[in-house]
Amino acid sequence: MYRRIPQRRQLVVKLDPSTGIRLEFNAQRADSGGPAPITLDMEFAEEGGEGPTPYEVLLHAALVGDSKRFARQDGVEQCWRVMQPLLDNPPTVLVQGHAAAPDKINTSIGAYEKEVKLVYRRQPSGAIWSSNPLLRWYFDWYFMRLEITITPTRILWWDRGDLSAPPRVVEVPDVG
Repeated sequence: MYRRIPQRRQLVVKLDPSTGIRLEFNAQRADSGGPAPITLDMEFAEEGGEGPTPYEVLLHAALVGDSKRFARQDGVEQCWRVMQPLLDNPPTVLVQGHAAAPDKINTSIGAYEKEVKLVYRRQPSGAIWSSNPLLRWYFDWYFMRLEITITPTRILWWDRGDLSAPPRVVEVPDVG
C-alpha cells in the first residue's frame, strides 16, 4: 500500500468509522542523517476496546440524574450571546496550507473489513446490507475513503463576510 511521507506537526483525530488518534512529525533519528518522519498511531478499539459513544454517555447521565455532562442555563445563554451574531452575519474564512493525499484509494469494501465490522457492531441493523451480494456491490461506494491532510500555513478572516474589506490574517508558524 502507498505510504506518503507525512508533513510536519500533524495531529490526526480519526472519528469514523473507527476512532483513534495519529501523531505525525519529523524528528532526528539516530539511524538517519537528517530528520525523518515519525508516526505514532493508535486506534481505541485495539487499546482496550471502543468506549461508549457520546450519545450513550449522555443518555446514561440523563437516566442516572448526573448533571455534570450538561450545561447550566446561564452558560447556554452566554454561548448564544456570543454565537448568535456569528450566525446572523457569518464571517468568510479561508484556510491556506499544504495538502497531501495518497495516490491510491481503496474502492472495495474488502479493504475496510475491520471498519465494516466495527460499524456492524455499533449498528447491528446495518449488517443486512452486507448479507446480500447485490446490495453489498451497490453500496460499496459508501466505504470508499480518501484521506486528505491539510497543514495550515495562513488563515484569512473577513468579518460579516465583507470581502471588500481587508481580511484579518493569522500566520501559522512553521514549528517543524
